[in-house]
Amino acid sequence: MQDMTRKLRYLFALLFVSVAGTAFAQSGAITGTVVDEKKEAMIGAVVQVLEGDLVKGGSVTDEEGKYLVKPLAAGRYTVKVTYQSYKTSLTSNVIVGADKNTLVNVAMELDANKLNEVVVIQYKVPLIDPFGDGRQSKTSEEIEKMPTRTTEGVASTVGGVYAGSDGLRIQGARSDGTLYIIDGVQVRGRAGINLPQNSIDQMDVITSGLSAKYGDAIGGVVNITTKGIAKDLRGSVLLERGVDGYGHNLGNFTLSGPLYSKKVEGGKKNVAGFFVGADVGYDKDPRPVYGGTYAVKDDVLKRLQETPLVVVPNQSGSSALASATEFVRKEDLVIQKARANADRWQG
Repeated sequence: MQDMTRKLRYLFALLFVSVAGTAFAQSGAITGTVVDEKKEAMIGAVVQVLEGDLVKGGSVTDEEGKYLVKPLAAGRYTVKVTYQSYKTSLTSNVIVGADKNTLVNVAMELDANKLNEVVVIQYKVPLIDPFGDGRQSKTSEEIEKMPTRTTEGVASTVGGVYAGSDGLRIQGARSDGTLYIIDGVQVRGRAGINLPQNSIDQMDVITSGLSAKYGDAIGGVVNITTKGIAKDLRGSVLLERGVDGYGHNLGNFTLSGPLYSKKVEGGKKNVAGFFVGADVGYDKDPRPVYGGTYAVKDDVLKRLQETPLVVVPNQSGSSALASATEFVRKEDLVIQKARANADRWQG
C-alpha cells in the first residue's frame, strides 16, 4: 500500500512538472493617472481593480497622480477610484492582455452635494496602443462579428499572417514556427486550438519583438485568453450548416456561471465559478478549388475497380496489360464542387 502511495505521489509530481514546463506567465498590469476637475494630479487616491465582485489588486496614486496595479491575469476588470469629497469612478470592461500594460486615465468629479454618487465609464480600446510592442489584439466583440469561425481564421486577419493548409505562417516563417498559447499553456501542434467563438475573450498575435521566453517560436505567437467566470448563469449554442455543396458543418456551446457565493451587505458575492465549452466541425472540402474538380462517374469508378487492367496490343503486335485508367475519357468524368477524400474533422 505504501509503495502504491509513493508511486501516485511521483506520478502527480511528474504531471505537475510537465504541465509547469509548458506554462507561461500571463500577467499584465493596469497603469494610468488620476486627475481632478482642474486636470491636476490627485495624490493618495485609492485605486482598486475588481474582477466581478472580487478585488484582484490595488494601489495609491503618487505625487504625480500615477498608479500601477500588477500582476493581473489576462482578462477583463473594473477599475474603481475613490477620494474624499469626490464621486467614486468605475471604469468597466477594462481589457488586460498577457505581458502587456493597459492605460486607464481617470478624471474625478467633485461630489458637491455629498451624495456618494458613482460615475460609471465604459472602457474603450485605444485606436493607437501607447504600449505597442509588435502585437495585434482581437477582442471578443471583434471576433464575434467576423465571418470566420476558426481560431486560425481570426489570426489570419492580422497583417503578416497567412493561413495555409499546414497551419499559420507568420512573417514568412514555416507553420511549425508558430507557437500557440491558451491561457498560459503551450499547445503542441494545431490539435485543439480551435475554441468556440464565444469562449475567446481576446487573442494576441505577436508578429515581431518576441520576448526571450518564447524560445520555441521562430515565426510568431498566437496567445489566446478565454473568458472568465460569468456573474450569472449564461451560455450559448451555435449550429451551422452550409448549403453550398462543400459539406460545411459546425457546432459549439459555452456555459458559465457561479458555483459558490456568500452573502454580503447588499446582495451576494461570487467566490468560485465554472466555464465550459466545446467546439466540433466537419468540412467535406475545407479548401475547395474555384470552378470545381473533375471526378470519375460512379459507374466508371466501379468498372475500374472491378477491372483495373485491360489487355491491349503492343508495338510488336502481341498482347500486353495496361492500366484501365489510361482509357478514361472526358465523358466519363463529372465536375463536382468538393474534392474527393478531402474531408476534415476539427475541434
